[in-house]
Amino acid sequence: LYISGRQHPVKIYNAAEPQTDYLDAALVTVFQIHADCGSGDILVFLAGEADEIESLASIINEQAATLPPEASKILVCPIFAALPTNQQAKVFEPAPPGTRKVILATNIAETSITISGVRYVVDTGVSKMRAYNPKLVLASIRLPRFPIISHAACVAWPPGIESLTIQPISRASARQRAGRAGREMPGFCYRLYTENSFFDDLPEDTEPEIRRCNLASVILLLKAAGVDDPVSFDFMDKPSRESRELRFRGQLRGKR
Repeated sequence: LYISGRQHPVKIYNAAEPQTDYLDAALVTVFQIHADCGSGDILVFLAGEADEIESLASIINEQAATLPPEASKILVCPIFAALPTNQQAKVFEPAPPGTRKVILATNIAETSITISGVRYVVDTGVSKMRAYNPKLVLASIRLPRFPIISHAACVAWPPGIESLTIQPISRASARQRAGRAGREMPGFCYRLYTENSFFDDLPEDTEPEIRRCNLASVILLLKAAGVDDPVSFDFMDKPSRESRELRFRGQLRGKR
């Protein structure tokens, strides 16, 4: 089943060169749009909540206070899943006259919600994703060679522990983010990564979460439902067999 939605054209701009600090690049881009472009709200996609959204919101508010009196005002509105409902509601309220909203969001704003008034999207190209390895204790993890987070990190990762890591988004997610700018009018998307990075460094699709998460609750649920062999269960998106076997054995060891 396919239902086409109305979509206005969106002009996409890519960074001319790799950005080493996507928060700084997002800050500069927001104020360039505010100074040089027409009316319309700005939606900025970031990876984290308290560590990034609140930090960038504070900096934007500080710099907005120094704008000349004749300039339009800026109203910063964060949106993420853990934000209280009454604060989330502010994102959907129209900005006061002479004011532009700058919405700082996690990937919750990719598909879960539509925010009226958005004409400009700033895409950092990253998001926080759940990661899990059932047996890894200490590993040298090299992230994909996405310029913004292309460093190698040696991470102490106890077995059975889930973590949230900043990773490059997929090309499918990038298209979804750009589409947020064209819901009500022709819009603009500013990607803080190069066009080469889009095609060479980003995967086409986001890996299904079941392949990235702890399978303990899933396997116990299957056993409770009468599935004798969860390892061979016909998942729509199959986790790796190794992950299923390790988690299956670990969960049943204490049950016998």
